[in-house]
Parts: sequence; structure tokens; C-alpha cells
Amino acid sequence: MDHAPTERLIEMGKRIEKARKKAGLSQEELAEALGVTPPAISHWENGRHEIRPSNRKKLAKTLGVSEMYLLTGVDDTDVDENIREILNGLFDILDKTEERSITTMEIATKTVSLASIAFALAFLFCFKYFYPSPATFWAWMFWIIFIALVALSLIMWIAGDKVAAKLQRKRIERKRKI
Repeated sequence: MDHAPTERLIEMGKRIEKARKKAGLSQEELAEALGVTPPAISHWENGRHEIRPSNRKKLAKTLGVSEMYLLTGVDDTDVDENIREILNGLFDILDKTEERSITTMEIATKTVSLASIAFALAFLFCFKYFYPSPATFWAWMFWIIFIALVALSLIMWIAGDKVAAKLQRKRIERKRKI
């Protein structure tokens, strides 16, 4: 049944004709390859008939194009490139967010480390002020706690740097994969 050509069908027809000519086929040869009549090819190319999905698949395969191209004019490789661009944009946003997180984490670990050292020094000052005698049990306990706090602070500082470096390496590896 002939229909009034719609813009969508006309554009699809133009793509069919272009792909057919690029493949070096006449309407008759294409009709024979698809098992349809030559007038059917003509109707498709003029936008007067909708192509059945089963014929569209065969047509795309015969012409060496994708169904996506026949329907929209967008080649699958263009879609892949567009998706790649979108993913790269998303990864850029993620990278910026991770950079901020890494910087925030580094600042937080260094701040906590410095606060721990400050607490240890305050503890030292208070202990020396209230317990001037160095030979008591509490004096030894104080020194053990003081050394533990300083060691913990240094461990936090180093661990924070190592974690930040590891996150940075992962970010770079992920970027290389794309």
C-alpha cells in the first residue's frame, strides 16, 4: 500500500539509495539479494513504504551498514565515539572529585597527626607540671603514652600519603584504559 512519503521515510530512502550505490548494486540486484521485487526497493528509496524489520535487517547486512544508520543516519562508530566522549567527560568530573577527595584526605590526616602531636606535647607539659618526679610509675606511663601518640601521629601522616598516592595511581590507570 502506497503511503504519502514522510520526512523520516524520505531520509531513510536517501540513505538506502546512497548505501546501495556505494555497494555497487542496482535496484534489481539488491531486490534479488533480499528476495523482494525491484519496485519494493524503489518504494523504499522514495519513502513510500515502511520497511519491515526483518527486511531492514537483511537490507543493512547486504549493504554493509547498520540498522542504526538506516533508521537514523548515525553510524554505530559515531555512537561509540559519542559514548566515549560522554564517558571521558564523566571521568573528568570523577577525576576532579577524586582530586578534591584526595586533597581533603591529605589535609585531614595531616591535621589529625598534628593535633595528636600537639595533644602529646600538651600532655607532656601538664604531666611535667603536675608530676615533677621522673622516677614514679606514672612518669613511665606518661612517657609510654607520649611516645605512642607521637608514633601514631607519624604513622597516620605516612599512611595518609601512601593512600593518596595509591588513589592517584588508580586514577591514572583508569584514564589510560579509556
